[in-house]
Amino acid sequence: LPMRVPLVVSNHPDLGPIAQEFGAAFAHVPIAAANREAAEARHLELLAEHGIELVVLAKYMQILTPGFLAAFDPPDAFHRVINIHHSFLPAFKGAQPYHRAWERGVKLIGATGHYVTEELDGGPIIAQSTVSVSHRDEVEDLIRKGRDTERLALAREHLLALVAAKGDHGLLIARKHMGWTCTGFAGAPQLRHALMRAPTPAEALALLDQASAGLC
Repeated sequence: LPMRVPLVVSNHPDLGPIAQEFGAAFAHVPIAAANREAAEARHLELLAEHGIELVVLAKYMQILTPGFLAAFDPPDAFHRVINIHHSFLPAFKGAQPYHRAWERGVKLIGATGHYVTEELDGGPIIAQSTVSVSHRDEVEDLIRKGRDTERLALAREHLLALVAAKGDHGLLIARKHMGWTCTGFAGAPQLRHALMRAPTPAEALALLDQASAGLC
């Protein structure tokens, strides 16, 4: 993806060496019910300190509080927090979706990129990716097959988060690190549809580049 990851914040210390390897700052901020308010205050400090424009939740397994969302992602602004959930929402919200999908004998699993709200895995859906499974697959097979759908859904989610509907027209949202600017244009619905049909993230990005070049 055409993006820079300047900061990784985690409630576990495990990914510190990997973040360092890729040149990203790493902050370990433990969080529990007893210190949630203080932990999220620290999160907001780190986001402001590093000039973060977009937060991607990955296996965070915590529900962001209304106070955090009001401070970083107010309702009158474009969404700035997205999540990748390893199920084809609205099915199997919450923990262990692959295990529950296997128990139900589903034949299609997936991943969902969505905006984060106060409701667990209940925000507006941005992008989804699926893969077929069969009765021969065990839970471990579903997890293995699901990893690719998670990556693809996340890539599409990030790209589609750049295009938001606004009335009868649209807004091409450009992140500063991509060198694009915000431009109102009438083709947002068509561009969104084309992005959803793009077979690969690279082709979706090419569509965004073409759109921004013609508008900005």
